[in-house]
Amino acid sequence: MSEFTAMTSIFAALGLASSPDACEGAGANAPDGSEKGLDVALSRAREQAFRDGARSFKVILAAMSEGLVIHGADGRVFEANPAAETILGLSRDAILGKTCADPRWRAIDEDGQPYPGDRHPAMVTLRTGMPLQNQIMGIDDPVRGVRWLSINANPIWGKDPQAPLAVVATFVDITERRCSDAKLAALSAELEDLYDNAPCGYHSLDAQGKYVRINATELKWLGCTREEVIGRKGPIDFFTEEGRQQFRSVYPTFLSQGHVQDLEYQLVATDGTRRTVSVAASAVRDAAGRFVRSRGAMFDITEVHRSREQALRLTLEQNAMLDNDLVGMVKLRDRRVVWMNRAMCRIFGYETHELLGAPSRILYPSDTSYRRLGEAAYPVLAAGGPFRCQLELVRKSGERLWIDASGVMLPTGGSETIWFLADITELKRYQESCELMAHIDALTGLPNRVLLADRMDQALALAQRHHYETAVCYIDLDGFKAVNDRLGHAAGDQLLTAISRRLERAIRDNDTAARLGGDEFVLLLTHVEGRAHIENVLQRVLVDIAAPIVLDDGTSVRVTASIGISVAPADGGNGPELLRRADAAMYVAKAQGRGRLHYYCAPAAPAINSIH
Repeated sequence: MSEFTAMTSIFAALGLASSPDACEGAGANAPDGSEKGLDVALSRAREQAFRDGARSFKVILAAMSEGLVIHGADGRVFEANPAAETILGLSRDAILGKTCADPRWRAIDEDGQPYPGDRHPAMVTLRTGMPLQNQIMGIDDPVRGVRWLSINANPIWGKDPQAPLAVVATFVDITERRCSDAKLAALSAELEDLYDNAPCGYHSLDAQGKYVRINATELKWLGCTREEVIGRKGPIDFFTEEGRQQFRSVYPTFLSQGHVQDLEYQLVATDGTRRTVSVAASAVRDAAGRFVRSRGAMFDITEVHRSREQALRLTLEQNAMLDNDLVGMVKLRDRRVVWMNRAMCRIFGYETHELLGAPSRILYPSDTSYRRLGEAAYPVLAAGGPFRCQLELVRKSGERLWIDASGVMLPTGGSETIWFLADITELKRYQESCELMAHIDALTGLPNRVLLADRMDQALALAQRHHYETAVCYIDLDGFKAVNDRLGHAAGDQLLTAISRRLERAIRDNDTAARLGGDEFVLLLTHVEGRAHIENVLQRVLVDIAAPIVLDDGTSVRVTASIGISVAPADGGNGPELLRRADAAMYVAKAQGRGRLHYYCAPAAPAINSIH
């Protein structure tokens, strides 16, 4: 089968050449009406149809941003467009007439190993007749380095239904996307490392109190592997009997109220090692308000606990108490200060004479907090038990601080108590920073990928329940790299921060703007009312992003954005699927000229044309 026949079939498939019937019609109008004249006219009509089709075909090839090569039945390339030359780094002459086994391709697989010519997608399709989609192959360009391609190969059929007449291979350069994916994977690994190796325990529990996630720090405290605890055990299995009773009492309340903090337990590892831990947790719920899992943090306060116990043992040794500068100690009579140690003055910033005789109310930020502590503590103290809690108090300067407080009633008639106060402000701040770091992008303050995934799950569940659409809009800045390279990373960070603020202003309170990393953002639009609603928001976003941004040094810069859109439930029912499809649509928007929108469109099943 000749290349002429193959090209004629391609032109016919694309509607670029006249049909054989039309050519025969032209022959019927031959001047002499003879058989020879008929053949000549028919031949001329076919040649003219081929030339017309070739001209149209070359225009299409030149306009394509995708690389395209056409292999004949013998595997040799007989057509290639300009984009193919650019992507492959080869001239047209270096491509035409060559097979996939030619060393000029310098093909490698994803492991960096040579890619045999007979495994190229075009050759596989030529052998099997089956189309291939999104095949990954590398081109080891000695000048530009390795360039990664995503290749589609589709057969062109002639009269023989057993063997393709030719194969059309199209490909795009995905090198930059792979670099971005690698950076994103590195960032995810870094976040996972921060989670896993934080100096505190992190875990998630199901409704039965079993572990569904746990970090390496807490596993080390337990002396177990992840496989030994996930879905099999919970914290209760590592508490003392007193702690188990407390957990059984507290967990049902937590499931309904969704929040606990400052719960103390004795944690016993499998090797018998004990440590005192403080636990705080919040609940993750779905759109219907049902409990999904807990988010828990466990802090090792063994040393604080030991200090507190030591201070309690020294209540009768006033000199030792006075020398202690770590834990504040104060004796109250009817909630007035009658004695305190030096640490008490240091922690709260008062002189001794300012505290003696003063009501303890001066240490509280409000009348309400003062009253609540009294209502919670004094019935327990009056019953002869110790009272322990963590509460927010205030220094003389007005600065707030967190205090770990323990108190007991003295055997002097029921009006005197002694309290031991440890300043845990820095511990609280560290806990808050750890929780913030796990969910918020450090540069822009927007939700990161972890929090976005959480919000997508909730939004999709709510949308399914109420039967409305949700849109995931994947945004990539056009021109950001040029600004970053020309003006430096500080300027790039300022630009990203400014874009983040513009995105926040463009959406409603129930929508989410998130940063995935680099110059990639996502808008999650909930309760969408058709494409007009989506486009109204995103056209405003495109205009806002394209407005000039003045940096700190007075430099004015401008970027645009390419936005890909996927809509649930039509384009998928879960967050990762919608995100991938919005990402794919964004690359189409970039290929179409940038600074524009593109909806995800599911690829149609390839048609197989047979000529009988």
